[in-house]
Amino acid sequence: MIQARSLTRILDAAFGIVRAQAGLLIGLGLVYDGLANAAMELLISEEYPFFSFESMLLMFVPSVFGMLSAYATTWTLMRIARGERPTLAAALASPWRAGFGLIVVAVLYTALMTVGVMLLLLPGLVLWALIFCLPAVLAAEPIAPLAAPGRAWRLGRGHRLRAFGLVIGLFALSIPILAVPAYITELAPAWSSLAAVPLLLLYGAFAALANATTFFFYVDLRVRKESFDLELLADQVESSADREEGLG
Repeated sequence: MIQARSLTRILDAAFGIVRAQAGLLIGLGLVYDGLANAAMELLISEEYPFFSFESMLLMFVPSVFGMLSAYATTWTLMRIARGERPTLAAALASPWRAGFGLIVVAVLYTALMTVGVMLLLLPGLVLWALIFCLPAVLAAEPIAPLAAPGRAWRLGRGHRLRAFGLVIGLFALSIPILAVPAYITELAPAWSSLAAVPLLLLYGAFAALANATTFFFYVDLRVRKESFDLELLADQVESSADREEGLG
């Protein structure tokens, strides 16, 4: 019997796999966040007005790397479901082995979302929700990268409100996480350097949770609309998480 997942079960599954595969999934988030920060350091060296090209880069660059991180997470979870043990190096390399088309789609999609956020926040969040599972489609299906947005759009038809609920939830969770460094710097500047490592781990954990949520939502849509084998796939990922926790 095909068993669809509620949003609560999707989030619970995401938390479970992040706990079980913390080193691998958080490691992906940490490395890609580090790459994003390094790129921004090279591009931007001071503060700029919100509505400026430089401010757009501040949002655009991390978002591109975030999408590549989401792709790598789906690639990793698909292999875990098959009983494989992917390494962090292989997972990190997976988006770059996918070809130039993936980078083009990541850049174009992120550019549109950045412009939407710059204009009035809500359009960017709506676009995110409309093709929420795009990174998972790119990683899980043998599809041309430029055809993937259309596939993600069709897959999400009839479930936009559920996707928007997840987007709002993840966005709300990100606000205090992103605000922490500013509060530390303002209230206790001497502690800012000491807090760097815990904050990086926090960013990596949030990225891992968001990416795993995208994967399980994608699986849920495939189960509801197309087949039973994706339900088995999700169960395999969750059971691998239970095994890892049992061994721990």
